[in-house]
Amino acid sequence: MVHFNEARRTAALLGSTALFTTLLTGLAHADRQIIAPEILVTAPSGPAPIEQVGSSVSVITADDIDRRQYRTVGEALQGVPGLHIVQSGSKGSVTSVFSRGGNSNHTLVLLNGIEINDPGAPAGAFDFSTLTTENVERIEVIRGPQSGLYGSAALGGVINIITKKGEGALRTSVRAELGSLGTFNTAALADGSYAGIGYALSLSRQATDGNDITPQHLRGGFAEEEDGNENTALSLQLDTDLSDTLSAFTFGQYINSNTDTDNSLPQDFNAVAKNQEIFLSGGLKGSFYDGAYRPVLTLAYTDYTRVIIDHPDAANLNTNQESTNEGTRTVAKLENFVTLGNHTLNLAGEYKYEELEARGFRDFGFGFVQQLRSEADEYTTSFWLSDRVSFGERFFASASVRYDNPENFDDEVTYTLTPGYYHPETDTRLTASYGTGFKVPSLFERYGFTPNSFGNAFRGNPNLEPEESEGWEVGLEQGFLDGRIQTGITYFDTDYENAIITVFLPSFDSTTTNVNEFNAHGIESFVDVEISDTLSARADYTFTVVDTQPLRGGQSRRPRHKVHGTLDWQAMEDARLGLAVTWVDLYRDVDRVSGGLIEGDNYTVVDLTGSKDIGPHFQVFGRVNNAFDAEYEPADGFAAPGREFLMGVKVTF
Repeated sequence: MVHFNEARRTAALLGSTALFTTLLTGLAHADRQIIAPEILVTAPSGPAPIEQVGSSVSVITADDIDRRQYRTVGEALQGVPGLHIVQSGSKGSVTSVFSRGGNSNHTLVLLNGIEINDPGAPAGAFDFSTLTTENVERIEVIRGPQSGLYGSAALGGVINIITKKGEGALRTSVRAELGSLGTFNTAALADGSYAGIGYALSLSRQATDGNDITPQHLRGGFAEEEDGNENTALSLQLDTDLSDTLSAFTFGQYINSNTDTDNSLPQDFNAVAKNQEIFLSGGLKGSFYDGAYRPVLTLAYTDYTRVIIDHPDAANLNTNQESTNEGTRTVAKLENFVTLGNHTLNLAGEYKYEELEARGFRDFGFGFVQQLRSEADEYTTSFWLSDRVSFGERFFASASVRYDNPENFDDEVTYTLTPGYYHPETDTRLTASYGTGFKVPSLFERYGFTPNSFGNAFRGNPNLEPEESEGWEVGLEQGFLDGRIQTGITYFDTDYENAIITVFLPSFDSTTTNVNEFNAHGIESFVDVEISDTLSARADYTFTVVDTQPLRGGQSRRPRHKVHGTLDWQAMEDARLGLAVTWVDLYRDVDRVSGGLIEGDNYTVVDLTGSKDIGPHFQVFGRVNNAFDAEYEPADGFAAPGREFLMGVKVTF
């Protein structure tokens, strides 16, 4: 079990935080520039007004993160229409995102525009459990097939996490937070510019004793334990102008996380998952011919190392595991943005190289031992063209076509088309989108090799076909009372083909195979009301139906209905209160013990937040997670945390 009441480590971190802010106190200068909420960075052919984007989008700003006191990106995504977040246990447990009824590996995740899905994961999905929010400026979510712009894995949508940049005078902040589950979070941030270099540096540590991941009815009479988590993250962004027409940028982020897990039933007292993640990127940006031509060259590297250690304990005398999964990705990308009249085009190319290595063993006792012996690599070259055009303030459209040439696969050509119309006199916005998507099977799905002591093995299937999607949507947004009320509704429909599952063969070996298509369709709607100058409310409702073959397991872990509502009150000029309610109709789930289909349980979670500014530099804040102590399992057999009270202080300089 991970322990967190280590006074020396805590004192060392607080001392480092103080030194970190002190050393930067002398850096200064110029005005700060922040991306406007109404601008979408992840738009075709570069940043564009949201009113001129035809796909369904959601933007979570740094102010939203601060007001709601989100500590992880997964928490911030919980209320986004069309998304369902599944955290398999307490904080630090595997956290998956399901977009519009697709699988968890059907959403492409970007960090500053660079893919960060894990190439070492069995299905290539992204795990949101370790990604914190200290350095996040905004999160943009684009729903529907987007491979015409972003390539493989963008079958159901794209999530782009954009980090803070430094400009202007130095601004630093230090935050400390204590919680009732043994939680102790600290964070420091400094950003600004010095000698022509913009910088944004963040350091955070999140630690909690947590809750028992295994619910009581599965513990077999064994005692309850605490499954804790410790997460340390460091990031740095640098930007500088090399000349009037050329600038350079670089970004790095390091994450180290240790999480208690329950790999085995009835209870698991000593299983630990250790994750280390490294994200690096850098490049050059140009602006020529009065900004008409804007090339961007980006180089990036991603490295995941995931280790699971689980030795025998009182509840599992025979279980023994030491395994490591490593995945790396190297990317070189050149984009060429060109403005021609009312057209903005991007002609781009990319080279991507990915590697997987899995090693170690799993001993289940009784002589049954699995060996992890997977090793594979692959490259992909891609080219794409996008065009965004607007006709005055009313008509707009975008189109993109992309060519991907993955090693050992046929070429893939995907596209998107998104026309729209905005009527400013009545604040009416009509949009439509049509697109195709694909996902190259993961390296493990094709080349994984896990033999066991009984002479059988999991063997990847190198003959798998890419998963594919084809989807469309139509949407209407309407404002009332000079924008004090905003409403919207979108109907979506997406067909998926060649979905990949694992099957057992008559030889008792197992492998992966493509199965029949399935369809996901439904409605996303919202109402956003500014009740008064100090009180606002929003409600989002998503209805999703997945029509599928029995082999696919039905609509497992995709809610049929989901409602997320918020209420924000500016109680005083320097005090804010917030309420968030999430209701989920899980519909179907997968039984943790048998693997069979079961009926999912509905659950409702209520969260409360509040903050009070004391002078210009000091803030106290608090929150109550799961205020009514709801007992629920986001994934069957994995208990969510109960009620937690947290209080903290934030100091800014």
